[in-house]
Amino acid sequence: MATDLLTDPRLWSGIFWTLVGVGFWIAGPIVGYLLWKRWRGPDEEDG
Repeated sequence: MATDLLTDPRLWSGIFWTLVGVGFWIAGPIVGYLLWKRWRGPDEEDG
């Protein structure tokens, strides 16, 4: 039973897309914040 589950492509597809979704959920705001800071940086430094 366990070996059948481990070789089920649907299981790995589900795990893969779950990790992709979580990765985007975590990295999205961080990347967005860094890009926003980089874009806003020069304006704030100029005063």
